[in-house]
Amino acid sequence: MSGKLCGMSLTALDYISERTMPTSTTNTASTGRKFDPTKYNESDMSKHNGKYASTDYQAALEVRKFMKDNEKILPDGKLSYQNIWEGASSGKIGANGKSIDLTEKQKAAFEKFAANDFALFNRLSDGNQLSIPNIEDGIRNSRKLHGSQASDKGHWKDPVGSTTGADAKKTLADYFGKQFGEDWSEVSTKTIEQIANNGRYYDQDKKNWVKVDDPKVIEAAVWLNRNSGEVDKGGGNSLGWISRSEFDNWNKV
Repeated sequence: MSGKLCGMSLTALDYISERTMPTSTTNTASTGRKFDPTKYNESDMSKHNGKYASTDYQAALEVRKFMKDNEKILPDGKLSYQNIWEGASSGKIGANGKSIDLTEKQKAAFEKFAANDFALFNRLSDGNQLSIPNIEDGIRNSRKLHGSQASDKGHWKDPVGSTTGADAKKTLADYFGKQFGEDWSEVSTKTIEQIANNGRYYDQDKKNWVKVDDPKVIEAAVWLNRNSGEVDKGGGNSLGWISRSEFDNWNKV
């Protein structure tokens, strides 16, 4: 592995596996709303400039209802990465030899699942497939549902938890050293964003995605993703890249 960490906007079929479990009706801190798993209602998604725009929560509800309505057509009642890509790009998906047309709301939801290197799909899916229990589990887990986002009104738990800048620096320094060797030279802010929102990053040298198992590393990446301006000063490299010197001289910690 070279000393440079480069994040690219690519897709792949190897996705994060998350444990899923059935859940009962609760008032979830992830959304600030009461989620009832016995009901399959459409989301309250609204249009902006003539096009539906979906939040993570609205996309989860919309895709969940779509899966319930089409569970006899979808293989094992699940959606694959390919299904999400097809729906987001064309507004229809193929399943068991049939073609299913998406509504405007459903297409917006599929687009949300596919955005940012399929980040929402990665966070909620079980390996390469997405099930209704996956979505229900994710609705109750703020990091799975919202990634690195912070809630302006405190509707869900902040994924950085009690992590500070000093904590983030130490955690990432240890992680980069183990993963890439102590002589790593620079890391792209895209890589940091991918770790924060996808729980994995694209390894340019190996041409594949690498899963990040340690939640502390993800929390640290979330902190750095939000505060990269404190570290990424441009300097001799360029904005969008954090040099080793910039990282080692990380200020305001």
